[in-house]
Amino acid sequence: MNGLRPLGFGSQYLLSQTVVEDLRIVRLVAIIGGTTLKCSNKVRLGTAINSRPSLQSEGTLQRMNKAEEKIVKNIEEYGCHVTSVFDPKEEDPSFTYSIGISQCTDAPEVIILGLRSELSSWIVNEYNRRVTAGEKFEEGKFYEGFLDGFEVTFEAVATKYREEFMLSCNWLYKGSSYSALQLIYPAVDGIWPWDNDASDSFKAIQPSFQEPAKWAP
Repeated sequence: MNGLRPLGFGSQYLLSQTVVEDLRIVRLVAIIGGTTLKCSNKVRLGTAINSRPSLQSEGTLQRMNKAEEKIVKNIEEYGCHVTSVFDPKEEDPSFTYSIGISQCTDAPEVIILGLRSELSSWIVNEYNRRVTAGEKFEEGKFYEGFLDGFEVTFEAVATKYREEFMLSCNWLYKGSSYSALQLIYPAVDGIWPWDNDASDSFKAIQPSFQEPAKWAP
């Protein structure tokens, strides 16, 4: 995906501690620049979709590890936490996803596959900014403003992919009963992964997380 760059991308990310999540390497990303988006409510673990979070008890906070505390603090301060994951064995594509957007705005979480972490993290934060401002993203429609010169589209993420890949969301919501969208982008020549002339390598780094799959690798 060389040549794709985000609108207004700058050095506004801090790659913090490295932890292991389900045998994948996880880089926890926190915004340190740009517009600050605050969640208007405190975060409570297990808050169901379309219900508002409330203040964590002191006992619950003490039981969380540092990575989990970081997630909660970022959600409360910025409106979401962003996690980027890559598989050192290269059996799964790299991916980046949001945690906490549903608690703060009732909008779906978002996941992006196959882009470098700096770019996909910027896109997640831009998605968060736009849904916080009231914009709604519908499946199958095309949107500008995420990748310079390219439109993107969204499709719902099936439960099995939420359960397997969005582990921090599963921790926050105590299960997979939250909604999430996969942000889908074209190749630099404008070909979408469902097009007949899409390459196998392009489809492999951006698999369909729908059931049934919208395209096959």
